[in-house]
Amino acid sequence: MNRALSSQINRGFTLIEIIIYVAILGIILFFLSGFIFNGVNSSSKIQAWQEVNDNGRFIENKVLEAVQSSQGVN
Repeated sequence: MNRALSSQINRGFTLIEIIIYVAILGIILFFLSGFIFNGVNSSSKIQAWQEVNDNGRFIENKVLEAVQSSQGVN
C-alpha cells in the first residue's frame, strides 16, 4: 500500500507529456507572435500615414502663404 502511494506521488512527467506541452506552448506562442507583429506593423503604417499627412499640410500652408503674399502674375 505504501509503495503504491509513493509511486503515485513521485511519478513526475513523462517524455510524451513534456513533448505535448512544448508543442501546445509553441502553437500558442506562434499565434501570439503573429498578433504582436501585426500590431507593430499597423502602428508603423499609421505613423507613416500621419507623417505623410503632416508633410502635405506643411506644403499646402507654404503654397497658400506664397499665393497670398504674391503681388501679381508676371
